[in-house]
Amino acid sequence: RDGKLAGYNVQTGVDKKHHMIVVAEVSNEQCDINLLKEDYQNLIEQTDIVPKEIFADKGYANTDHIKEIRQSPDTECIIPIPDHAVKKRDKENGIEFIYNKEEDSFTCTNNKKLHLVKTNEKKNGKLFNRYQCKECVGCPLKEKCTSSKVGRILYKPINQDWLDQYKKWLEKPEN
Repeated sequence: RDGKLAGYNVQTGVDKKHHMIVVAEVSNEQCDINLLKEDYQNLIEQTDIVPKEIFADKGYANTDHIKEIRQSPDTECIIPIPDHAVKKRDKENGIEFIYNKEEDSFTCTNNKKLHLVKTNEKKNGKLFNRYQCKECVGCPLKEKCTSSKVGRILYKPINQDWLDQYKKWLEKPEN
């Protein structure tokens, strides 16, 4: 609205025990989503210390970065994963999609199937499988579910199994 403005995004890493800044970086990235891995690597490089735990807010919830850091045997990564606006809207409207692993399909609240139509589709730099329902015409939930003329479409991340396990792990009281 006001045109383009020069802006910077300051990142800091703080020691949990002593509350001291241990690393600081300035980035021109607009948001934090792609900075977790870089900040983690900078912390190790600049301090020669591998952190035992990383805590951050939802702004850092890049699942690829979280997964990669968690694969390190020395670091635990505890970052909440936000619910997407579409999932929130579906929940508010009483719409739910149940995944059937054997059929590799979803079933909606109105018992209609969303079948796999494309694998490894790239969207926002991530890979997804695309599922689509072709039975939305005449569905009493269509108005609340989708405005698409081709039927409701769902995108399932390729790493959904890992993501489900991670979300379940986050629900533990100690996390």
